[in-house]
Amino acid sequence: MKKRQIYLCDLSHITETGLASEFIPYGIGCIKSYFKEHAESKYEFEISLFKHPEVFVHSFLENKPEMVGFSNYCWNSDLSHTFAQEIKRIAPETLVVFGGPNYPLEDEEREPWLKNRAAIDLYIIGEAEEPFSKIVDHWCQNESLQKLKLSGIEGCHTLVDNKFFKSNDTVPRLSNLNAFPSPYLKGYMDEFLANEKFIPITHTTRGCPYACTFCDKGSFMWTKISKLDSPDLFADEIHYIARNTRCKILALTDDNFGLLPRDIELAKILRHSNEEFDYPYEITGTTNKNFNKTTAKCIEILKGIFPVTVSVQSMDSEVLKNIKRTNLPLDKLIKYAKEGAGMGASSRSETILCLPGDTKEKHIQGVLTLIDAKITFILPYTLILLDGTELGTKADRNRWDMATKFRLNHRCFGSYEFGENTLRCGEIEEVVVALNTLSFQDYLETRSFVLTTSIFYVDNILYELVMFLENLGIKPSQLITHIHEKGENYFSPELKMLYQSFDKTTKTELWDDRESLDHFVKSADDLSELTKKGIGTNVLFRHRAIALMNLVDDIIDVAFACTKDLIGPECYVTYQDYLCELKKFMTLRRRGLFDCTQTDRSSFHYDFTSQKNIEWSCAPNKLEHPIEITFLNTDK
Repeated sequence: MKKRQIYLCDLSHITETGLASEFIPYGIGCIKSYFKEHAESKYEFEISLFKHPEVFVHSFLENKPEMVGFSNYCWNSDLSHTFAQEIKRIAPETLVVFGGPNYPLEDEEREPWLKNRAAIDLYIIGEAEEPFSKIVDHWCQNESLQKLKLSGIEGCHTLVDNKFFKSNDTVPRLSNLNAFPSPYLKGYMDEFLANEKFIPITHTTRGCPYACTFCDKGSFMWTKISKLDSPDLFADEIHYIARNTRCKILALTDDNFGLLPRDIELAKILRHSNEEFDYPYEITGTTNKNFNKTTAKCIEILKGIFPVTVSVQSMDSEVLKNIKRTNLPLDKLIKYAKEGAGMGASSRSETILCLPGDTKEKHIQGVLTLIDAKITFILPYTLILLDGTELGTKADRNRWDMATKFRLNHRCFGSYEFGENTLRCGEIEEVVVALNTLSFQDYLETRSFVLTTSIFYVDNILYELVMFLENLGIKPSQLITHIHEKGENYFSPELKMLYQSFDKTTKTELWDDRESLDHFVKSADDLSELTKKGIGTNVLFRHRAIALMNLVDDIIDVAFACTKDLIGPECYVTYQDYLCELKKFMTLRRRGLFDCTQTDRSSFHYDFTSQKNIEWSCAPNKLEHPIEITFLNTDK
């Protein structure tokens, strides 16, 4: 007997280089795994999982499943709903269920949200595993949409007689993550593991104890942490992934890895997998926001494959109070960044521009503080008002007097054939560009400063020079500030053009209203033209990439010219020979970022190769005889 069909979709937009979201659809895999373990109707239905829009469309038109579920994130919300609308047009009897964090917190906002998305029959808030199984069980018994809407399943929102309806305010949460088998171990993720462009993703906890108002995890529903209690299950899952994936990265989505004592055991499992299977080569994730001894031990075990994440968002006490956040004291932040570096780990921090109470001066000073704390990768964001966050509510918008504009979420747009129709979709995000404490001009100037830090500091691009200056008592922040304020005097024409392009695109990517941008995207003759106009790209990362790929010589020229300014002419004469050779060494070391065929060789009168062992803590002595150094990139 042929089983009834359910499709679960975590769709991603298609770009010129692949899918915009490159992560394996682990969330819908968990829903399937729970259903197959607990649902009364588990033998009645077969569940298929989809990531690629075109694969889904082909299968839907061929099989017409009776139920389709969609994930709803800021990077696929319009795509999911546009497909849901077409499903209802072609097969109106199909049950459509949505779930995910991109959904308003307030009931008065939820009603118009659902009315504007009439193709959605039910919306699941919180964790979807249990309510989805109950929805399917109820549907299997009754096959009545009206009865299903009125059934009182916890966590389900809908419209009844065009009015918002929910049974209660309960948000579904699992007490522990052992409630269902790993979707990897059940084989549900095999087709995705076989694709080298998909990054495996997993988690060992859900929830976050912090109440940050800009984050969807800051709401009351996520304060309790549920966890996976079985290290053996985690080991089995990681080893299965390692044996079957063609990717080298693992995304660990715990919000605070290293918070719990048992995380030490999990770190040992990841280390063992790295040594036995050469996987994961790198872990993307977030360490415990309040770094402690457990966190430090986990970083030590993972020895550089997991970065130290020092989440700050802002370094200003007033701003932090406004967003209900407390950071580590600065001395501890510096201590843990240095500890991570000593263990071979990079350090990462995030900042958000235009948080309530922010100013240009506060934001720039916060970034400079992180630079002097030796955070190696500073990830700058502009505040996005997300559905499902406290800052996205009407009350907070009014409270903080935020001026907003709209832009296309980078790479998240596309044109798709669905049967006889062509569907155009674009994910639009609302960003804060001014406050009563920060003007739009301040926003633009701060963004330009962030570009300077991204080009001249992030990823230790000037590390050897920075260490030389520190030995002279000059802080990294002084170098970056001087480059930003005076460096243009030394800019090449290409660097000047890069900054001009960045400033122009920072303005042109912003639209005054959502409707105009939406119309522009969906009426464009050729969506590929959007990228050429600077719409739908990550403006900062795009310009940083251009700089690192094409302008390394220019970057280093500017840095050394500014160094001469900072140390003064007399000091420069003292170190002139050394700085001349250091400049050559740094340039050869950084050219050709992805070129594994090019080999450069040059002679030096200073033993730069020995400096790595002492972290460039002092300048090397001049050698009696020059040495030859070869520069090359390996595939790894």
